[in-house]
Amino acid sequence: MQNSKNSLQDKIFESKKKCEMLLTEFETFKNEAMHEIDRLKEKHKLEVNQLLYEIKMLNDMCEHNVDKESFKRVKAGIFNFKIVIKKNLKVIKGRVTICRMKS
Repeated sequence: MQNSKNSLQDKIFESKKKCEMLLTEFETFKNEAMHEIDRLKEKHKLEVNQLLYEIKMLNDMCEHNVDKESFKRVKAGIFNFKIVIKKNLKVIKGRVTICRMKS
């Protein structure tokens, strides 16, 4: 009887020891997993920030290119306007000359 009681106590002790070992293994695994998750979060955050920076730079470049195109259109418009002004000045000078001749 004493033998079976000791045997049962040994089994209980071994089961508790295995349970503690499993809990320790679980906690170790959990901590490693949390560290890996934190590392992946940080990596993801850095990648997202890098992509946002690249998007901003590309947007700035697009706006700059649009500005160049707008500048070219305005410059062409000014050039055409100068041509129209020169033609109108010639017409006005011609009319002034005709008016002077009539006077």
